[in-house]
Amino acid sequence: MRKLTILIAMTLVAATFSGCAKDEEIGSMAPADEPQPTYVLMAERETPIQDLPVPINFTQDEGKSRDYAAGNARYIDHTYYGAADKNAVASFYRLEMARNGWQRVHDRFNAGVRTIDFEKGTERGVVTISSRFNLFRPTVVQVEMWTTGRLPAPPGAGQ
Repeated sequence: MRKLTILIAMTLVAATFSGCAKDEEIGSMAPADEPQPTYVLMAERETPIQDLPVPINFTQDEGKSRDYAAGNARYIDHTYYGAADKNAVASFYRLEMARNGWQRVHDRFNAGVRTIDFEKGTERGVVTISSRFNLFRPTVVQVEMWTTGRLPAPPGAGQ
């Protein structure tokens, strides 16, 4: 019985520490170098921010999220959790942000974290995709958007 217990324990340890090839890749600047996802994520129909797509079954962490707008400027800092492969989530944001008028300007992978930078008019956006130790919602998506530069005055201002 003791040998069986040791064998089970060793099997569990080996399974726990066996490597995952997707997290071991060395950061590349070219998304073509990353493994292709085995499935495609769909966007939620209604999201808290109109031009910020969210994959289906990802939930917003309201305790870590905030957004505000003033005049023509806005600042968004949202965190979402979900159970999807990080590469599938990265592909989702590349496609869906483009559908919402955002242009990808930079894409990098470093130490298990994918960061994708976007621009749209006078706004910048950064999508960060990482993992956490949670069996049911292991993927974390943090999205920051903000207005940059000098904004034109709203119509009728200064009269």
